[in-house]
Amino acid sequence: MSGANEVRWGPEIDIGPTGTYKFPSDPGVYVFAEETAAGIIVRYVGRTNDLRQRINDHFAGSDNDCLQRVLDDTTNVKIRATVQDSKEMQKNIEHTCYVRYLSSGHLCNDVEPEGRDLGENSLPF
Repeated sequence: MSGANEVRWGPEIDIGPTGTYKFPSDPGVYVFAEETAAGIIVRYVGRTNDLRQRINDHFAGSDNDCLQRVLDDTTNVKIRATVQDSKEMQKNIEHTCYVRYLSSGHLCNDVEPEGRDLGENSLPF
């Protein structure tokens, strides 16, 4: 089903031990996750005007201690991003991911973002 609320996530990027990755310099939403024995655990959700710059900034050193611990060992880190020009859609995607992944108890985000829930079909993992 496609429509105004359809979210098209890019491919899952497995960072691996080398930390090699490339994202577009477009606005959008990104999700950091860890692959564990229990499965994929989403750790952080963010939105930005420049995906490449913001993701690179996180790897250069995050001011979020929880996220920094995840990024210190990139062996099991995965990232997915979606390019979104609409600020409203960015807010809604970020909010949906935050609310839906919060119950895992592993989310590093500090504050619930504004927006409306788009449903489980808009989730990246």
